[in-house]
Amino acid sequence: MANMYTMEEVLELGAQVPEEDLDTVIDMQRPNQCCVLIYTSGTTGPPKGVMLSQDNITWMARYGIQSSSAFHSQAKREATVSYLPLSHITAQMYDLWTGMYWGMKICFAEPNALKGSIVDTLREVEPTIYLAVPRMWEKIMERIQEVMARLGFIRRRMLLWAMSVMLEQNLTCLGSDRKPVKARLVDYLVLAKVRQALGFARCQLCFCGAAPMTVEAERVFLGLNLRLYSGYGLSEASGSHFVSSPNNYRLYRMEVKLTNQDADGTGKICLWGRDIFMGYLNKEDKTREAIDADGWLHTGDIGRLDAHGFLYITGRLKVLLRLVPGVPAEARSRLSGAWPCLPELIITSGGENVAPKPIEDAVRKELPIVSCAMLIGDQRKFLSMLLTLKVGPPAPGGAVGGTGPGVAESRSPTMKLKRFTVLEKHKAVIDSFYQEHGK
Repeated sequence: MANMYTMEEVLELGAQVPEEDLDTVIDMQRPNQCCVLIYTSGTTGPPKGVMLSQDNITWMARYGIQSSSAFHSQAKREATVSYLPLSHITAQMYDLWTGMYWGMKICFAEPNALKGSIVDTLREVEPTIYLAVPRMWEKIMERIQEVMARLGFIRRRMLLWAMSVMLEQNLTCLGSDRKPVKARLVDYLVLAKVRQALGFARCQLCFCGAAPMTVEAERVFLGLNLRLYSGYGLSEASGSHFVSSPNNYRLYRMEVKLTNQDADGTGKICLWGRDIFMGYLNKEDKTREAIDADGWLHTGDIGRLDAHGFLYITGRLKVLLRLVPGVPAEARSRLSGAWPCLPELIITSGGENVAPKPIEDAVRKELPIVSCAMLIGDQRKFLSMLLTLKVGPPAPGGAVGGTGPGVAESRSPTMKLKRFTVLEKHKAVIDSFYQEHGK
């Protein structure tokens, strides 16, 4: 196959390079030099080239993951499945750099992994560590629910009872691996078989990031004795700045602060540390907007910290959807200044603030056939919604059907909805909603 090399062939290529040339290249490297460019997904505007330095990459690969307790020792053979595009920060950092540093076995999934074949790969590899975006976990959950619906009454009741026992135990003692005899028995006799069928027989750490996870999905996996450890970060922070783990919730020597907090303690999230990027390629003005004079990265997200230091993301600050055109500048200033902690909003003609994300999630929850939901209302007189449906038979490997045509290009690699792309692509359809209403 063209452009495919075995390890022996790679070593032979290296043998042709004089040691002096290699030493010269190594000696030229500096910690503050740009090592890699990661382009943002474009969900909040045109993509920007994020410059990550040699120090960003090497420090994050070593200390960041080590402090999160993901790897217990170099003697332990870790394995994972890579399915995201390697141009994405998650795949770049954890599948490549971290994998190389810790000697982890990386198994690449099939190109149609996001359509369902990932389950087949998981069964074959049986990873010890696995990171997935929420939509991937939800697809696995939907497959579990579909299989349960086909079980006989007794087997279905037995599985539901076993999951309820484990869920109660995990919710009661979430930070402890010690379980009573009943919980250990249902895990050994019932739940272990389900995890094996999903490919998680050996998986010790399951991570979720890049978007919010529904409470329903988290409870399903807790019922299977699979804890999903959440991570929060962005390309500009070299991946995850915060991550949950069995022993730790925050990465080593990184800091967070909340500015313009409201009465509930919710404020703008700002990050600081050796993981913060150098700047945007050829966009000095955008870099100054993102990083202040003290080196704090302003993420554009809003959230709060609880009494134990856990970070909760409650929304985005950057994008405000306006229902009525010509909103006065003074009003917009009050929203971004006096009310800095409002999530992504639609402002109705009656002055009501509507957050689209909870409504979109509620529609998907109440209508399982809906795959994607996007609330519309930017400079419009009333709210409307675009929906895509799950279509076709179950995909190979377990995903429940597919989605309508054109959905893939409207999502980022981590399955985030590109709102601007959807608005532009379906402008004529959206306009027709309001033209018909006006007749």
